Amino acid sequence: MKVLEEKLESTIQLIRLVHEKAEELAKEWFPDVEKYPQQKRIAILSLMRMIIEVMREQIDRDIEA
Repeated sequence: MKVLEEKLESTIQLIRLVHEKAEELAKEWFPDVEKYPQQKRIAILSLMRMIIEVMREQIDRDIEA
């Protein structure tokens, strides 16, 4: 159970980091995003999806190597 809790905490931390980075990118790439809360949420979720996909591809490459 302890291992599961540690993995869950690691996953939560990773999601937080991805969210923070996506928020930074949204502000950088779409300067007006702060004016539009709904578009901001969409931009952040889209960027999170992109970041996770890149991470997944990197993991796949590492496994194949």
